[in-house]
Amino acid sequence: MEEKGSIPITYEDFCDKVSKFTGHDFQDFCNRYQSIFYRKFRATKARGRLGDYACDGIIIPNERLLACYGFYNDTKEIGKAIAKKMKDDFVNMLEEHPNIECMIFMTKTSGMEKTVIKKIEELESKEFQLNNIKRFKNFKSDPDRFIVKKIEYVDCQVMFNRLRDIKKGEM
Repeated sequence: MEEKGSIPITYEDFCDKVSKFTGHDFQDFCNRYQSIFYRKFRATKARGRLGDYACDGIIIPNERLLACYGFYNDTKEIGKAIAKKMKDDFVNMLEEHPNIECMIFMTKTSGMEKTVIKKIEELESKEFQLNNIKRFKNFKSDPDRFIVKKIEYVDCQVMFNRLRDIKKGEM
């Protein structure tokens, strides 16, 4: 039942509002969004010019890492830009946070371009991950026992549907 005087937001309105966030505003939005679904979510702060090591937040204990990409609205070739940012953050995650099982990659698109789908397939492959982690100093694990890391891609549609499901009590 709707509260008196409340107006439900449509998917289009939600995406329009989210699409206006850029940079740190989008990251703040993503942090608030994740804290709704994960009580043990902790936002991280950038460490000066070193940045945040591709970790905008973490769900304790070391299960998932949050990476956000609030690209500017005049970004050219969005699919390629997202694929590049995702790869950079994923490789940093492999190096800096080797115990993380999944990277939640949040962006303000609506759907996934083919470039992004192919990049996720590449990044989730055991071959790609082992080829990258073998060059890191902190890699001490047996490659045969290595657990392949996953990517959870969260766009406007996923965000909207999850928030809508809260209302339905299906969270």
